[in-house]
Amino acid sequence: MEQYISLFFDFFNKTFNLLIPFIVSIALIIIFTYYLFGSIIIHYYMKLKFTKLFSLPQSLENEMKNFKNNKTKLIFHFKQIFKSKKSYNSIYIYSQNKLVNIKDESVTIDYIDERYSYKYFVSEKIELIGDNENKKEFIIIVNKYVENIYNIIVDIFEKEKTYSLEVVVYSKIKECLNELEKFDCIKMYKKENYLKNTLRFNIINARRIDLCSIYYINMKNEKIYKNDSHFFESLPENLLINLIYSNNAEIAFRRIYLSEQNFSKINV
Repeated sequence: MEQYISLFFDFFNKTFNLLIPFIVSIALIIIFTYYLFGSIIIHYYMKLKFTKLFSLPQSLENEMKNFKNNKTKLIFHFKQIFKSKKSYNSIYIYSQNKLVNIKDESVTIDYIDERYSYKYFVSEKIELIGDNENKKEFIIIVNKYVENIYNIIVDIFEKEKTYSLEVVVYSKIKECLNELEKFDCIKMYKKENYLKNTLRFNIINARRIDLCSIYYINMKNEKIYKNDSHFFESLPENLLINLIYSNNAEIAFRRIYLSEQNFSKINV
């Protein structure tokens, strides 16, 4: 009997020793398969989860696609304030390599951005050109896929600093924006109203008096600032003015920024 038991254990030990490499190999294959295909499967499902979490509704995607199919247009309106003054006769748009002659009251061009296709707004350098080497460079901000309106004062102010002003006014009260357009410093210019509760307009070659008149709309002691000949003289020539109305129909926020691709606040 002991002999049979001994033979059984010998057989078991030999079989077990032979099975160990096989079991280890199977285990390694299972572990390798899990890490190889398991990580791929987990990554796939995680990707689906995040895609679903951050994806836009189909209707909104279609709306954005339609929006991006719109052409970007630059509409220049020309205005001469003083008929007796010399005036610029053309505009050069650098990135478009396009020279626009000032003949009519307005000109529209299709804007093509081959530099920053991923951006929704870009800064663009333009130059006003007159006779006898009278030239003046400005920066304008172009909002893509919409019509951009620029009011250009064509008078040549040889001894006076002038500005490129982008003015953005926000109010949830529609009457505030309507009242704002009645101010003399604004009503003569064309505006954009394609954003809800927002009024945007651009004045190129604006004078200091235009800058002050817009910035100090509805502010107490406005005349004191306007009469200060040194006020705003240190500011750069390309500016964004931002006015925001509060719920009580008063301007609660007014700021001036350096108008570039990244707006920098200017303390005034």
